[in-house]
Amino acid sequence: MSVPVNSPVSMSVPLGSAAPSAPGPRLPGWGGKVLRVAIAFIVPLAIDFVLLSLIFLFGANDLVGDSLTPVGVVIKVVISVTVIALNLGLAWLLVTRLDRRPLSDLRLRFDRRALIWFLAMIATALLMAVIMEVVLGFLGYEPSTENYSSVPVSAVILYVIDRIRAAFLQQGFPEELVWRGWLFTSLGGTRAAGIVSVVFFTLMHLGSSGGQQNWIDHLIYLAWPFGFAVAAVVALWASGSTWAAVGVHVGAHMMWIVEMFMHVSLEQPVARLLEGALWLVVAAVIWLLARRGILRKAP
Repeated sequence: MSVPVNSPVSMSVPLGSAAPSAPGPRLPGWGGKVLRVAIAFIVPLAIDFVLLSLIFLFGANDLVGDSLTPVGVVIKVVISVTVIALNLGLAWLLVTRLDRRPLSDLRLRFDRRALIWFLAMIATALLMAVIMEVVLGFLGYEPSTENYSSVPVSAVILYVIDRIRAAFLQQGFPEELVWRGWLFTSLGGTRAAGIVSVVFFTLMHLGSSGGQQNWIDHLIYLAWPFGFAVAAVVALWASGSTWAAVGVHVGAHMMWIVEMFMHVSLEQPVARLLEGALWLVVAAVIWLLARRGILRKAP
């Protein structure tokens, strides 16, 4: 059936031209890639800095210090939820305005598959912690003398709540949302994009505090974030869900659960090296199973 030249259909698309396509991302070149990495590196740190500054400004630093109180834990939860809200807002702006892509690119749909991956990665981390405790004990590292049985139950409960808050609300979800959920996809979701997200995420931890005594300890410490960042990228690639990467990150921050019962400290340099190596093994296993079709890879 022919369409008259002056019909609404013919007027909607000019003769001799194709239908308009969706706009591409802004700043797609190398300058845009550098900008994206800088955003992932700087902005989340700036968000944390502003919130911490407000805590000290209003004199609430005593409530959120190492000495846990119910009020302090509640304040920390509120702060962490605020961090998540700000990072979600940042991700929304970056995806819809800078990349001009749908929000589904963040891969945050929480269905049964996402839940299984999330929990499986946490369980993997806890199993790794058991292996590490056994290996460190075999190597002659003495267990600590801390005895949690003498600590009041209320204090233990506050401690557990605060550590879970830190693992998920403060670190695992917001950091993976930016580094794997947004940056990895924004850079093309390629192997090179994965390498970039791993390398700069690792470098971000160069100034982290985790029992380091000198600059060599600081370098050794990087084995830990490097290892679980590689595992997070591979888990995201295999599952198609950012929640798998979140599970890796949360699990990496929840190994203290095993340490509470087996008592060998996982904060020492050799433990960091061992943990980084074990995360690389986990990444290799996931990659191999997905490549061979044993583990169903996301479309």
